[in-house]
Amino acid sequence: MSAWNEVADRVYQRRYDPLDISVSVVVGDDDLLLVDTRYNPREAEEVRSDIAELSTLPIRWVANTHAHYDHSFGNQRFTDAEILGHHLLPKHFAEYEAPRLAGWAGIPSARPQHDWQGGLLTPPTTLMSSVQELDLGNRRVRFPPLAPGHTDTDLVVEITDAVTSLLSTVGTRSCRPPARLRRRLGG
Repeated sequence: MSAWNEVADRVYQRRYDPLDISVSVVVGDDDLLLVDTRYNPREAEEVRSDIAELSTLPIRWVANTHAHYDHSFGNQRFTDAEILGHHLLPKHFAEYEAPRLAGWAGIPSARPQHDWQGGLLTPPTTLMSSVQELDLGNRRVRFPPLAPGHTDTDLVVEITDAVTSLLSTVGTRSCRPPARLRRRLGG
């Protein structure tokens, strides 16, 4: 685990083992936006504790950059916040992630480092099928849902005043960003 790294004005990122997961926090005037929740309740509680070291502001929103377990299975620990995600995320949970979680939880010895016990898939409370904006208090954040790329549930988090986009796994070597996003990023 690393320390919080300020990657842009009031935009913080922290990496977590064992899968080198990146979690981000966007600080508004009155509230926080958490981007991704890790992969189980215990890991989500660790994120919550680490955020308390960064800020005393409440976590009002959570954004899932996509449906995969390492980015969204911690949602159940943030039901006091509005959870934002791609409109296909609940369907993806039902078709892919629920069977995956059931299989892994049924054989704890298969992946003991992930601690699947007590995991409860918690889909977003706000689903996005088109670009939506959020005001964090003198700070605008845009959420463009993407066409299928890394998954069919990819969501970009754009912090407009910081000229920063959070993309999760979409921009890694294993997955070339969609052409629409490459044009937006100038690539």
